[in-house]
Amino acid sequence: MQGVLSGSDAGRPGETPAGARVLWLAAAGALALAGVQAITDAGGQSGEVAIQSTAVVLAACACVGRALAAPLDRPAWLLLAAGLVCLGSLGVLYVLDSDATLEFPSELPPGLLGYPLTLLAWALLARRRLPGLPRALWLDAAIGGLALGAVGGAVVYRTALGGGDLTEMESSQLLYVVIDLALAGVMLTAGVLAGGRRARTLLLLSAGAALLALVDSIYAARLGSGEPKFTSALAWGWTAGCVVAGAAAVVVDDPPARPAIRRLSLITVPVLGTLAALAVPLALWGQSRFLTWVASAALILSVARLAISLVDNQRAEERRRREEEERRAREEAERANRAKTAFLSRMSHEVRTPLNSILGFAQLLVDDLDGSDRESVERILRAGNHLRQLIDDILDLSSIEAGETAIRLEPVDVAAAVDESIVLMEPLARRSSVRLIRRDAPEAPTVVLADAQRLKQTLLNLISNAIKYGGSDSEVIVRIEGRRERARISVIDSGPGIPAEHLPKLFTPFERGSARGSGIEGSGLGLALTKNLVEAMGGEIGLETGSGGSIFWIDLPLTELVEAGAAPGAELAPGVASAGSKTVLYIEDHLSNVALVERLLARRDDYELVSATTGRAGLKLAAKVTPDVILLDLDLPDIRGEDVLVELRAEPATASIPVIVVSADATAWRQEELARSGAAAYIVKPLQLASFLATLDSVLGRSTARSP
Repeated sequence: MQGVLSGSDAGRPGETPAGARVLWLAAAGALALAGVQAITDAGGQSGEVAIQSTAVVLAACACVGRALAAPLDRPAWLLLAAGLVCLGSLGVLYVLDSDATLEFPSELPPGLLGYPLTLLAWALLARRRLPGLPRALWLDAAIGGLALGAVGGAVVYRTALGGGDLTEMESSQLLYVVIDLALAGVMLTAGVLAGGRRARTLLLLSAGAALLALVDSIYAARLGSGEPKFTSALAWGWTAGCVVAGAAAVVVDDPPARPAIRRLSLITVPVLGTLAALAVPLALWGQSRFLTWVASAALILSVARLAISLVDNQRAEERRRREEEERRAREEAERANRAKTAFLSRMSHEVRTPLNSILGFAQLLVDDLDGSDRESVERILRAGNHLRQLIDDILDLSSIEAGETAIRLEPVDVAAAVDESIVLMEPLARRSSVRLIRRDAPEAPTVVLADAQRLKQTLLNLISNAIKYGGSDSEVIVRIEGRRERARISVIDSGPGIPAEHLPKLFTPFERGSARGSGIEGSGLGLALTKNLVEAMGGEIGLETGSGGSIFWIDLPLTELVEAGAAPGAELAPGVASAGSKTVLYIEDHLSNVALVERLLARRDDYELVSATTGRAGLKLAAKVTPDVILLDLDLPDIRGEDVLVELRAEPATASIPVIVVSADATAWRQEELARSGAAAYIVKPLQLASFLATLDSVLGRSTARSP
């Protein structure tokens, strides 16, 4: 009786309640004593009644002890205790009157209530031990029980009772035999289908019912031979059946789980049960109406079982078809998403490469021109930067929608993020004659859980929109306030507001609403991108608008700032210019890009540029020249830039040379991959010249001496 307690049992795993175990052992001892008494007849009838009653009561008390230790199964164990007492009373009744005739339905003692009580207790116990048993298999249990009752009853009818017309007493006894066998069959079938180990309780209940059926069958044989006396041995056997059923209280089952039903089990019970039920009316044609009814009930359940199986199979087939369609749709969406990502990445590269020359040379020219020529170049820069921003927004939006954007949630100083965003937007605000004001609520929160870079990107989008659409000579207010467990950052403008008909599509990509045709630059992607970023950080975005202006707000969860120690090597931050010039190797196949960097570095007297147009040539030149830093393009005509980086890191002569990737591929995963491969920095084309020089100086550990 070793195992694991079911999920409803208290106490340590593998143990039954000590009280229930002691009580059942006492019942088993009383049963053994009753057997000795039945053989020796010591103590007479009163001793027999006392000992057998004690055995049954102790078995019932063991069930009560189990009920106290198993709250979830308590009703089942209490019902079983009551059922055992009722069934045990029938044996005592026969002991008191060995010639008793319990004719059905004229004489029904209260003890017969034990049958429905025991069956109900079994059903409650089975429901918890067989979760997930299909409906059809519950019907199999009923079919198996009725078939066993019909076949067993037919055997008793023909062999024990002699067949033909029965007396009322014989008919009643045949009914009791069929009930016992049906009860045992239902419990046995369900226990076997469950695999046995998780249904030891049910199998012991089945064994107890089988003993009762055996006693009733033997008594039926005595009735058929004209000996109606219920002997002490039969009374002891009846008590033994009750005690065996009570042993269910002291065994433990494996944890409840969905049973693994073997394919054979799905066929054996309904087929054999149906054939057995069909055999009964054929064998007893016109002889026993009662057994015919029992067999008919089994056949009706078989038909119901077939119908349910057909419905379940149809539903299972529909479910499999839906799952297959969903799988195919998911694979198709993934293929389309990969194709879209590849297309956008390639498109980004092809557009950024010429744009790098346009914006780069325009930045070099703008400082050398005056008047209308300078204004023309500034227009080129504005248009080029607008195109670059459009490409960046498309890639960002695509990555977020595909779930490929890495969001690193960490404590962020929200006030510092707002201040930095305002500083970055000041030049745009001055050109538009807009005043940027930060006006926080009292006791405004200071730290939120967000991605610092994405939070600043969100704020820059909202503030730039407020500046562009708020009108000249106006104010844009940025406000931080607390909202329960969240921080709210509001960007308030004093523009004309947003018409109600444009609000439903406000966060839809490429929808500009009333701004279309207004002359205000924009792509219609900013708010869609902002919404996706905020939601990816676990926040919420909304707006309030009217004729006096608009308020765009974002809510982010609050958290606490974690103090971080100084990063290793922080004391080595660049700040002191190094003496002497540095050699820069640029591996790039587009000569216009090489010319741009050459023109830029020519304005500095501390850099010397050498270049190679293929990966192999770059590797040879790096080994020969041993430059101070290498600028590496990824899209080379002979080998991939990633492979060049790997070979540079593998070669001892070049392993320590810092490599800065300069590429038109702006995807975040590519930047992370190359950083893991050893890239010191990653610069996205088109180049922002001041930022490019700052990165170059930082990697070499020197300060930027001049701007271009």
